[in-house]
Amino acid sequence: TQWGGPAGVPGVGAQGTGATGGAGPFGYAVHDVDVRPAVRRRVAPEYPDQARRTGTQGRVVLRLLVDENGHARHVSVLEATPDGIFDQCALDAVTRWSFTPGRRDGKAVPTWVHLPLRFDLANR
Repeated sequence: TQWGGPAGVPGVGAQGTGATGGAGPFGYAVHDVDVRPAVRRRVAPEYPDQARRTGTQGRVVLRLLVDENGHARHVSVLEATPDGIFDQCALDAVTRWSFTPGRRDGKAVPTWVHLPLRFDLANR
């Protein structure tokens, strides 16, 4: 499984949600922080047995809140291809990841991010 994001911010996508210029529900949009969250420790998602047997590969994009302590909260699936195959494995893994929290005005703040995960048999 691979994970991706913009250069310099491993694993944390540039998209975000929340009100521009301030905190949205629970936290800030990623474009409203001075320093974006970054992955500190990741746990590789399990590869579903049925998907492995059939050679199925895919991608899941998660939306999550990285809280002030670097924990993933309010994790949900935004996109999944194919639908319903890798969703739960991605959710289970990312809830065990830790992050360096986003920062605004020098202070750690909760930040919404999008996190893409690729499920690729070549990397297993």
